[in-house]
Amino acid sequence: MAWYRSPKELKDEDVIWTKAKTPYIAMKYEQVTEIERCHIGSDVTLVKTDFPHAILMKEDPRWCVSARTTFLDNHQWDEILTLLRSKNLLVERQ
Repeated sequence: MAWYRSPKELKDEDVIWTKAKTPYIAMKYEQVTEIERCHIGSDVTLVKTDFPHAILMKEDPRWCVSARTTFLDNHQWDEILTLLRSKNLLVERQ
């Protein structure tokens, strides 16, 4: 998986709404700069997806499961990590 720096400030017209009513922004590889990469393999992985990212795979299929909570608050990423660590649900990347 790779994560990228967004090339510019996004405008409302850059956002496409999916049939599931979720916002989606398509960017070309030439428009973004890679900032991190991680080989996930077959491990279950918690991935931060609120900035440009891509799953780089060859011929192997993948499963993507999105888990959402019933939290009414918009918790910060660090708060979620702390919660998962406290319940021994997070295995840290080396």
